[in-house]
Amino acid sequence: MGLISNVAYRAGATAKLAFYGAHYGLTRAISAPFIRPGDTPFVSDKPLPDRKMLSTAFMSAFQQDRINIENGLYLAPEVGLQMRQTLKSGAYLRDVRKLDARRLAGKGTEVRDDPASAGFPAYFRQNFHWQSGGWLTEESAQLYDFQVETIFTGSAGAMRRATALALFANSLKGHDHRHLQVAEIACGTGQFGHEVLRNFPRLNYTAIDMSPAYVQKAAASLAPFARARAMCGAAESLPLKSASIDRGICVYLFHELPPKVRKQVVEEAARVIKTGGVFILADALRDGDDPNLDRMLEAFPIGFHEPFFTSWLKTDIVGLFEAAGFELIDTRQAFLTKAFAFQKR
Repeated sequence: MGLISNVAYRAGATAKLAFYGAHYGLTRAISAPFIRPGDTPFVSDKPLPDRKMLSTAFMSAFQQDRINIENGLYLAPEVGLQMRQTLKSGAYLRDVRKLDARRLAGKGTEVRDDPASAGFPAYFRQNFHWQSGGWLTEESAQLYDFQVETIFTGSAGAMRRATALALFANSLKGHDHRHLQVAEIACGTGQFGHEVLRNFPRLNYTAIDMSPAYVQKAAASLAPFARARAMCGAAESLPLKSASIDRGICVYLFHELPPKVRKQVVEEAARVIKTGGVFILADALRDGDDPNLDRMLEAFPIGFHEPFFTSWLKTDIVGLFEAAGFELIDTRQAFLTKAFAFQKR
């Protein structure tokens, strides 16, 4: 990355932080207090985060991202895509009051009243983050990426690139991309898959998600790439043949799964990944990954309706993968995200 590109990256990151930081501030200003009236106050034996250390951890995601770009590991983020995302500001802010009303009423499973949710697993039929429509509506799919960036005040994309994309890029070195079969599990709107394919367009890429609305959005995101497809399927019962996949990717799914289903998803990954293949998992930090952030992580499910997050904090994810026949070969950590690269034995 040259001097001009470096300056452009810093300017873009600064603008993004200011934009989503402002939306986070507006969200808090028009919402009721974090602890709902009548709820037990949050108590923890974990220390309060050190603000200087917190700021350093936050900025480290962008520093790692910039270094990876400088080293040619992957491309700088797509400016046009990020600019188009900002156009959703009005729709996001209009939805905030609905979201907060749902939070105050404790309607974390409101989506189950929608007939469209019938037939999906109970764990999936949640209004995660109190979001309107859960995972099931086109409106939810349109707002999801904006909501996530706001929750993380503009750092979500940098965290994903510095962890999951970095490990994935390293796993491709020395391989002919045209002969690699890649599956992304719980692809959401296809934003991460788009990022992968604009870097490695010759990959054969299958994006899978349980939500038809999100798959439709993912299909549009991946449409520019001839070797990509998006399809519906459950992570614990993948619509893929055994030993058919060279690389698997899963970003921010596991903390939204009950412990039993987490194990099933790992076993499915073991079924579809070829011997010698690699599975990249990125998700929220767990207890002890950064002790300064442990208290924040403990409080997160209280404010954002994450019914399985507390169990995630205690999950031995390396042990789960090892028991299924994988070996840990690398890790990356950036702010609130940690990624693992597992190789199938």
